[in-house]
Amino acid sequence: STRIPAVRDLLAEQFKGREISNNINPDEAVAYGAAIQGAILAGLEDDTVNQLLLLDVIPLSLGIETEGRFNEVVVPKNSTIPTTRNQMFAASSEYQEAILIKVVEGERALTKDCHELGQFTINVTPQARKDSKVMVVLDIDADGLLEVSAMDMKSKNSNKLSITSDRRILSSDEIGKMIDEAKQFEEKDKKDKLILMKKIELRRELDKARSTFPDLDSYKQRSIPDARANEFTQYLNDLEMWVDHDNNQDAALYDKKTEELRKKLNYLTSGSDAKNSSKDPKENVLS
Repeated sequence: STRIPAVRDLLAEQFKGREISNNINPDEAVAYGAAIQGAILAGLEDDTVNQLLLLDVIPLSLGIETEGRFNEVVVPKNSTIPTTRNQMFAASSEYQEAILIKVVEGERALTKDCHELGQFTINVTPQARKDSKVMVVLDIDADGLLEVSAMDMKSKNSNKLSITSDRRILSSDEIGKMIDEAKQFEEKDKKDKLILMKKIELRRELDKARSTFPDLDSYKQRSIPDARANEFTQYLNDLEMWVDHDNNQDAALYDKKTEELRKKLNYLTSGSDAKNSSKDPKENVLS
């Protein structure tokens, strides 16, 4: 507090001996600011008031939940309002028909540790994930009203959600707690995010393998023997079971399994298996 003499001395020392202004009562400073802001918003014609510019800021970052339940920050904390920010997103699955837009506020890496503000769904054009584009816009006006809109760039389908300031603004104690927790768990959040990213990478390789070989006919089209096809299908089933149910916390193990899957898939799709089908399976990469 600036009432403490030692704090005043430190401030004076920091600013090279400049005299610290203490003619404003700290208890009244907020009331002064609120009164001035009210006068500005009401359009009061006053020379003194018109010379002042008060900038309101958002106390917590605003973000959108992405695959893996990550908090993708779109509007950083302490951004002045009014403001408008936009960011491009994509579907998380191949040929997805609808996307859930979940809006949160907070500083943590995962949305489960943030404050959810609301959610809505937007219908999108089913297409390959790499071609999917959805523009999300966050607009906050001077009164703190947050409007979140999303548009599928191909079909132009759109939807939006309005969130009033009373739903968005937490108490000062709650905000302080969330900011403190973000600092306290920063390293843990980094590790958790890395693990989830590695898991998503492996899951995408699994999806790629499943789409490449959706049934036994897809193996026959590449002249892959039934025994090899059954072996690889069982490998995918086992790996999928491990991804879904094993609580692995080792990023290197995810990397190892992802690389192993890539090698096995590349081996099958390269045509090498058909050429070497007479060899003992134990000599091949799939073994």
